[in-house]
Amino acid sequence: MFLARAHTAAGHHTTALALFTACVQDRQHVLGPDHFATLNARRNLGLALLAAGRRSRAITCLNAVLTDYERVLGPHHPYTTGARANLATAQVTPHTRLLRRPTTPTHL
Repeated sequence: MFLARAHTAAGHHTTALALFTACVQDRQHVLGPDHFATLNARRNLGLALLAAGRRSRAITCLNAVLTDYERVLGPHHPYTTGARANLATAQVTPHTRLLRRPTTPTHL
């Protein structure tokens, strides 16, 4: 997981996504689909997809993880609310550029 995060931070998205995907598969096989560590790995995969610019897939992944967090941990658990915030971030990402202030005046 840490190696995948390092590749994401370095911009090596193809490698990072392969590592995150392998981690999710391994955890599902060993721990089961509802284990806390498996859910966290899926959430990290969703965030890596977002970082790689694969917004649609990221939203699908994060939405599924949120549904499972709510079912397994409850709607008010801190990890559930964090996953909800991650999904919201993925949904508004294309619009954040509209919220930024220009660094230089545009009328000059």
